[in-house]
Amino acid sequence: MRRKNKLESDRSSQKDVRYGRQKTLLSLEIKKRQRVTLCASIFIFVTTASLVAFCCRRKTLFGSSSWRSAAYDFSFVKYDLLNYEEVHLKKMIRGMVQKWNLVSDKAEDILLQQWNLGDSRVYDPERDFLFFEHIMKTGGTTLSMILELLFPDAVFPGSDASAIFHFEEARKILNSSAEEFYRVGYAHATVRNEAVEKSTRLRNLLREHLGSNRRIRILSMVREPVALRASLIGMSQCQYNAWIKSYNTEHGLDKHNCNISLAQMVQRRRDSYINTLCPSMKKFYFDNNITPKLQAPLSTTCLQLEQGNDPFKLCRSIRALLDSSLYNTTFHNMLKPVMGRYISGTGVNQDRTIMTPKDVEEYTLQDLGAIIHSHTFASDSGDQEPDILWFGITERMEESLCLLFHTLRIPTPDLSSGKNKSINHRVVPCRPTNWWTTDEKEEVVSREPWDFAVYRTANAILDLRLQKMRQQILSSQNRDDSTTISFFQNQYEIKLPSFVSPQCWELISHVAQR
Repeated sequence: MRRKNKLESDRSSQKDVRYGRQKTLLSLEIKKRQRVTLCASIFIFVTTASLVAFCCRRKTLFGSSSWRSAAYDFSFVKYDLLNYEEVHLKKMIRGMVQKWNLVSDKAEDILLQQWNLGDSRVYDPERDFLFFEHIMKTGGTTLSMILELLFPDAVFPGSDASAIFHFEEARKILNSSAEEFYRVGYAHATVRNEAVEKSTRLRNLLREHLGSNRRIRILSMVREPVALRASLIGMSQCQYNAWIKSYNTEHGLDKHNCNISLAQMVQRRRDSYINTLCPSMKKFYFDNNITPKLQAPLSTTCLQLEQGNDPFKLCRSIRALLDSSLYNTTFHNMLKPVMGRYISGTGVNQDRTIMTPKDVEEYTLQDLGAIIHSHTFASDSGDQEPDILWFGITERMEESLCLLFHTLRIPTPDLSSGKNKSINHRVVPCRPTNWWTTDEKEEVVSREPWDFAVYRTANAILDLRLQKMRQQILSSQNRDDSTTISFFQNQYEIKLPSFVSPQCWELISHVAQR
């Protein structure tokens, strides 16, 4: 009997336990459903509120003709595009400094200064005269041709897309023609380096004919230092591509074939001089009674060949160039024209102490960044120092040109057809660095710390300016301007100014994400 009562008691206890567990599970399930319901309610509320805000900004929803023309307000889209609050701005600038390995501890502060520059840098077409200081082999011929396309009737006399400034031609035209409103000039020349006599001469000529109320603004180009030297020796002095083209044509090879040694190219050039050029040149000089003093440098090459010398020694190998005295006179510190007064000793380093890459970085950050623009010329009274309104980087030509058109507020010209097509097809098939070894490239890196400091700094500044360009476009989305064009990206409507193409917007967006 007791055992029976005990069994019944145990069964009753087990029922209670099971019932308690079921009750607990039911309670947990109810709470879980309540949480899900609450989350769903919050989601529905937020979605509805966002939709209402969206519709209020659009004024209409689907089906209305104003759907595509209404300005889209990006202010409520957080982090989707760029948040330019100070903390995020400083983080972005720190990333640029790290990306380009800048060593100056002032780099972040100077870049922030550049970001906050006011309207003083804005291009004024009625006041500003643009002068492109063309450093050889930086892609400047292409830029000069584009400037001539943009200002066809306003190029300063004496300008040349691929040569030095022609003073005699300029004087002749300026003295014989009516006064013109010139907007742009370009040449292998500088107007800012007082240590160079031609620089002072050109600056005075511009001032004389532009008038005191005009402002000179500088355009410039920078190129990766190894590629810059390789292009100067290979494409300018040794003309590798001309001989490659001749070799490929003669042997029925593809025009992009670069599998030819420097020794082969030099031998072809030597044979051409001996068998064709020198005999024809001698005949021309003799027939026209031209004295040796007036004979072209071509005859000097012929004379050296006749005397058994090798006028093509530096073209036979890169090592010969690096070991030559010509390297120190022509190929050393090739980016110094970009540095303006710093190089001439009249700027930051007036005591002419040895300049370190850190010094060069800090000066370039201010000079290329257009912070230094308040100095006056030593020979003038009160004339403002020309600032660098824009600069480009050869390896980033497309981005650089987008920034140029945005800076000048000029629509992107069509370079894909007609006579303009040649402007966009100046890139040679064989890169000049094809014949450089890794050791030779590294030697240039070790011998040219200034040029690499300028190049790294220029890339950081270009990144900053492209970000600034993007931010300016986004901040003007509410503007109702008939000159804007609508462009859809990731289902968002972007209103672009007429001087910014959709291709440029895509390009700077990719830069922003890097």
